[in-house]
Amino acid sequence: MMDNVRSISTSGLLHSAAMLFDDRVLKITAPGGKSRGTYRLHFADRMIIASHRPKNERAALEARVLSALSPHCDDLPRFLGKHQHVVFQSDVGSVRASHAAQNASVVGRAALADQAVQALFRIQNAARSTNLSQTLRTLGPDKPWTSRAVAVVDALADRGGITVPAFNRDTLIDALLPHRHRFLKWDSRSGNAALDHTGRLRWFDFEYAGMRHGAEDFAWLIADENWAVDCETMCETVQRHLDPDHPDSPDAYMTYLSRYATIHAFQRLNLIISEVGKRGWRRKERVLHYDDVGIHPDLGLRQCQRAAALADRDPLTRPLVSLITPIMDAFAAAQMGTKALVAE
Repeated sequence: MMDNVRSISTSGLLHSAAMLFDDRVLKITAPGGKSRGTYRLHFADRMIIASHRPKNERAALEARVLSALSPHCDDLPRFLGKHQHVVFQSDVGSVRASHAAQNASVVGRAALADQAVQALFRIQNAARSTNLSQTLRTLGPDKPWTSRAVAVVDALADRGGITVPAFNRDTLIDALLPHRHRFLKWDSRSGNAALDHTGRLRWFDFEYAGMRHGAEDFAWLIADENWAVDCETMCETVQRHLDPDHPDSPDAYMTYLSRYATIHAFQRLNLIISEVGKRGWRRKERVLHYDDVGIHPDLGLRQCQRAAALADRDPLTRPLVSLITPIMDAFAAAQMGTKALVAE
């Protein structure tokens, strides 16, 4: 089979399942839509997840990570087998954390945040009992990468029709350089966690795992436009559960987290605007159901507020708050139905 296969047919999926399981598949559903490549296989007495990865190296990485972590941690799917580009894993639940938080009370959201953060810390710590730190690549590996990440401020200034505010770009770029302190799940958006029938939250999708500082996993969650938990609650939750063995002091850890989360929130905001320009607005329920980019005015406004609040947490990023105002005005106008946001 080729190393890069963009999609899989139903017959191909059934063939892969037949190579590993004796049971007959009764039905196949696609919880994130067929374009996402994740399928739920329904057997007579159970359901499992089959994740088709376009690149075999991603499938192999996910299989290796799940195999290594599962004996040490119950906060992720159990690895059930791999055939070609398809990784089979246990079904951790059908309710996405993003959807659960959207419909929860303030107290319920705080409880979900606590579950999500503790689970990520346990996953990171479980990796220390494996050899993953010696074999996984560094994510965001160098200064060119961090420079491109910080360049999102230029894109947002252009979209808002304003001049980039004066800030210490070089210092911020250097502050975000990688340190191989911890295993990272990566892509830890709230749509990549699910709750089972008992309400237990687990994380899935480990195809991009690697090594870096460790706070990036929490930054992905805090900066997720579909996660209905405010950044102050999230930062307090992370700080409460900090790993005492992390090389950074608590203050240094939280400073790094705030800076990285700010840039990531800006990147998500830029992505929202871009996707609105390509596809227009979508119903909020549809966005959350399919774990889509937050292309609804309410979610865009929430992301503006989140990005501004994160930037305001640190003197190095505080000047960037002014980038948000014109974009927030455009989202507010779209929310009121007075005009559509035009990207590009």
